[in-house]
Amino acid sequence: MTGQAKRVLILEDEFLVAMLLEDLLLEMGHQVVGSLAQVGEAMTFADQADIDLAILDINLAGTKSFPVAEILRRRGIPFVFATGYGSDGLTGDFENELTLQKPYDPDELMRTIEEASARADTGNTSNPRAVHRLTATAGQLPGQSPARGNSLAIVTWWWMRPSKYRDSTASVAARDSARAGLARAASTAAMSR
Repeated sequence: MTGQAKRVLILEDEFLVAMLLEDLLLEMGHQVVGSLAQVGEAMTFADQADIDLAILDINLAGTKSFPVAEILRRRGIPFVFATGYGSDGLTGDFENELTLQKPYDPDELMRTIEEASARADTGNTSNPRAVHRLTATAGQLPGQSPARGNSLAIVTWWWMRPSKYRDSTASVAARDSARAGLARAASTAAMSR
């Protein structure tokens, strides 16, 4: 990581996507201070918590995250929108904000965090559109083609998708179970070469 470590808020309603993003941020040296899945609780957290940056999924089960972004903007905290649908979901006051395309590429994630932080440091609130098209590397095993790694990540993400794994005490056990499954898949793939 080239920049200063940030205290990051994640707003994401898909458990595995949030888990993968949290892992990427931790590997970059950042601290995840909150990983939330609902706009209401994120609004309270964004208004009161000591955070340096937020990554906000645009669409949370049909509810837009724009109210959270408004609070962060008012507090002068930089944020980045995340979406699997491109920047077309941004409207009005937010159409020029930084946007990350899911799934996340670690290099693009790092550059976007640095750009959002630099804009906040200069007080630039009129962000020109900067959409980062990302490649699917989440879950990719060493020596694999991106297509095979992407399939592993998507299958794992889909398997973990049920809402019973979100915002519950079972989420830690589910995360650990998913990580163990990925480690077994990586080991099996490495031995089959």
